[in-house]
Amino acid sequence: MNSKARPATAGPLYDAVHLAGFTEGDRALEKAILSEFCANTRVSVVELQSSQSDRSWGEAFHRLKGAAKAVGVWSVANWCETAENHPDMPDGEKIQLFERILSLIEKIEHHIERF
Repeated sequence: MNSKARPATAGPLYDAVHLAGFTEGDRALEKAILSEFCANTRVSVVELQSSQSDRSWGEAFHRLKGAAKAVGVWSVANWCETAENHPDMPDGEKIQLFERILSLIEKIEHHIERF
């Protein structure tokens, strides 16, 4: 990615303390929330891949950013903010971004399988 559109580097998969603030430590609820986030993120990526306008691109990334912030998946939120602010991102960079998001989602899914 070029320097103006480089997303923040990834940290932990998600902020467990942030999420526990909503679930009061209920691991089953955390798993359900993260599972729903992962499923919805996959749908959002499909939507983003078919975006035909800068506006739809920005709106879709804005929604995904909000969902990521809600569950404490800060790296996805940061990547979405970068993309939201760069609707003219070259196609190659868009593909890299989608791959990065989906890779993290797969890691979260594998993590919650071990709950």
